[in-house]
Amino acid sequence: MAYIGQGAPQTFPATVSNLNITGPLTVGGALTASGALSVSGKFTASGETLLPAGTTAERPASPVAGSVRFNTSTNAYEGYDGTQWTFLSNPTISVEALIIAGGGGSGCGGGGAGGFRTVTDSVVVGTEYTITVGGGGSGNTDNLNLNNATSGGGSTFNTTVSAGGGSGGGHVDAGASGGSGGGTGSDVTTGAGSGNTPATSPAQGFDGAASNRISWGGSGGGGGAGGAGQVATSETSVVGRGGDGGLAKVSSITGSAVYYAGGGGGGVNSNTANSTGGGLGGGTAVTAEKGGAGDGTRVVNAAGNAGTANTGGGAGGGETNGVGATGGSGVVIFKISSGFNATFSAGVTQTSATVGSDTVYTVTAAGASDTVTFGVA
Repeated sequence: MAYIGQGAPQTFPATVSNLNITGPLTVGGALTASGALSVSGKFTASGETLLPAGTTAERPASPVAGSVRFNTSTNAYEGYDGTQWTFLSNPTISVEALIIAGGGGSGCGGGGAGGFRTVTDSVVVGTEYTITVGGGGSGNTDNLNLNNATSGGGSTFNTTVSAGGGSGGGHVDAGASGGSGGGTGSDVTTGAGSGNTPATSPAQGFDGAASNRISWGGSGGGGGAGGAGQVATSETSVVGRGGDGGLAKVSSITGSAVYYAGGGGGGVNSNTANSTGGGLGGGTAVTAEKGGAGDGTRVVNAAGNAGTANTGGGAGGGETNGVGATGGSGVVIFKISSGFNATFSAGVTQTSATVGSDTVYTVTAAGASDTVTFGVA
């Protein structure tokens, strides 16, 4: 058994067996071997072995096969196989994502906005993750006699799901619940759709509104990601009209402040003598997702206004005798460090942009079976 003391440097025989180090081994200079250094049995230590560490750019210019190191750019161990560096462990990276579901279609009542959720996930390089973009719900085809508007579709990133916006009700129907709730039709006083359904924390959206009907009043506005829909004012009011949609909510994940998921305005009722039109949508533009005849006129059979695509906006409600409109489709936006990249399955439509030290991906279409896989750039 060899012994390393505190005196003069020791000379070892050609073969050393049973070399035990019970404390730390500190080498002040280089530790080199002119031949092979091998261990035929176990190598054990009660402490730790510190490998070389550095960025991808700091890899050796002429590495030797069998070299190992810790890559601080990818946070993973890697080894050189004689041809290339390969991972000894799969790197994990942080991904920040915005998940907006599809907005609800409208009847008379405004459609609810799609759910608005954010998440920061730790994902493993080389692993597939689910990504889905919900479509906007369809509008009612006959507000006076039907209630066939549909809610928006949900959007997903990994395990985080945003719920589609609830549909707006026909003239005698309540709005549906969803990410944000749909507004109630013109001839119903109660039963607006609930937002944040299913419940999440923080809330992904707000409630739709009632019509406040006395007789043939305007319809309620759909809820938005930033606030509830507004109750319609009755036809006895000088300014009676459909309720405004709930406010949108801002995100700066793309590098610029953008509003998403505004509720659809409630539709006007042309039988209301004092009506000034449908409610305004909850987006940044006051005409977006407005209710039918939201320009202040009383137009019989006025159709609703579609939600804005890839914002999750609820559709504006149509006039009581008209038809509804389609909600705005959702979107999934995520950003990762520029040292990594993302690849997608065939059904995904997306664009990417560099924002500072990150790459931002905007996914505008993805089906239920689509995926994203992360890699090293």
